[in-house]
Amino acid sequence: MAHTGTPAPDTGDLMKRIDTAGKFWLIGHEEDVLPGRLKFDPAAQGIELSLIGRFKSSGSPNRELDTRILGICDSGPVTLDRSFFAGNVIRSSGLDESRHHANRLFMGHHFTDPEIAVTSATIEIDHLSDWIAQTGITKQFTPRDVTSNTPSAFSASCTSTPAEASDFSRGSITLNSHWRQEETSPHQVQLNYWHSIRIEYETPQAFEVAQRDVARLQDLVTMCTDSFANLTNFSIEAPDAMVTMIDGTQTEFSQRIEFLAPSIHRKSDKTSRRSANSSNFITFAEVGGVATLANWVDHVDSFQQPLNSMMSIRHNTQMYMENKFLNIMQAAEAYHRITHSNSHVDEEEFSKLRLELVAATPAEHRDWLDEKIKFINTPTLNKRMRQLARSAGPSIRALIKNLDHWSFTIAGTRNELTHLGRKSGKITGRDLYYLSESVYIVIRSCMLLEAGVAPVELSRKADSEALLQHADRIHASIQRVRHELRET
Repeated sequence: MAHTGTPAPDTGDLMKRIDTAGKFWLIGHEEDVLPGRLKFDPAAQGIELSLIGRFKSSGSPNRELDTRILGICDSGPVTLDRSFFAGNVIRSSGLDESRHHANRLFMGHHFTDPEIAVTSATIEIDHLSDWIAQTGITKQFTPRDVTSNTPSAFSASCTSTPAEASDFSRGSITLNSHWRQEETSPHQVQLNYWHSIRIEYETPQAFEVAQRDVARLQDLVTMCTDSFANLTNFSIEAPDAMVTMIDGTQTEFSQRIEFLAPSIHRKSDKTSRRSANSSNFITFAEVGGVATLANWVDHVDSFQQPLNSMMSIRHNTQMYMENKFLNIMQAAEAYHRITHSNSHVDEEEFSKLRLELVAATPAEHRDWLDEKIKFINTPTLNKRMRQLARSAGPSIRALIKNLDHWSFTIAGTRNELTHLGRKSGKITGRDLYYLSESVYIVIRSCMLLEAGVAPVELSRKADSEALLQHADRIHASIQRVRHELRET
């Protein structure tokens, strides 16, 4: 078996469990060191630190540093950020055990400055390589030759594919590939091949900025693959974090720092696994490759809040259907307000006309009239939904067969649920699910077009299985709910 390339670091799991011993202290109080046990369990308490004894000091006077605990564990230096005291327990032996919880854990470095600055962020996603659809593994099988009595043979080799990079306003985004060979026994060899996305910044950025950029890429992969993009690894590099040798010598190579945190939107292992038969809505090549990733990170700023509302229905496995529908409708209306005109006539002209109409009305009716007409210059929700569907282009033509019926039903359902109309109780959770999916698909197409995906690529998806798998159910739900809304 031939091997090429350099084995990449072991891939981790953002949700992996950690249970390690070490010693810990507060920033500025290195003399007050306590032994303890650090545990991370995303399915239970998240990041939990149990210490033998209590810190004598109250921490740093700096608000950001006051909630930060440093430590040395078996794996090296750790930083517990945004931590808080969770109580203490006095054991029967008299041992005083104090407990702390943290919202963020950095493994590999001590962050002592108030702001955690990073120069790069690298992520791995569980089905990223399926979306990329590139592999460096080549296989060759030679069948047995009976004539010459040559036995059958199988060989495999793995080569990292060339990195692809594209610039964005604050740096560059690079798609890298990695491989690793694992020999579990003399009779078994396994080749692993995967991709990672690296964001490199021109100037150091606050960690929250990198975290937001990572979330944007995670959302894009989720939208394109029609499957929750579960992070399996999230690591960063910092300006002052360099690899240190055993003798204490600091090298010029950046130290890889692993980030761990419990996710409030985490899907279970069962629901986050991608089915072997799953098909992408649109592939990495079809969206435009790394250039679109970079363009997406730059463009999302303008519609970040609608995107957050929209993706909430994808990140959470358990949500009431009413909440799911209202979340996606909030995203749709907010996105329309950002990307489309919000007035029928010029605002200044309308304000002038409104004042004239109110002035010409008897004094006792002016307040009533003003309340009635002050919002008539903005589009109705029905119209907003029609405009969004038209902006989505021909990719949704087979999904939404009658645009007027769809927009009427969607807008009417939102109004019934928001205002607790008498018909709201007749709209089933099943119908709300499929109506929500139809709105999600429309906004997704709009956002992908905004990110620079070629309209022709989305048009080719109009009859795809990934898009039409629920088409009949969506159409049936529209018909049922429309009938309920039209009944007097």
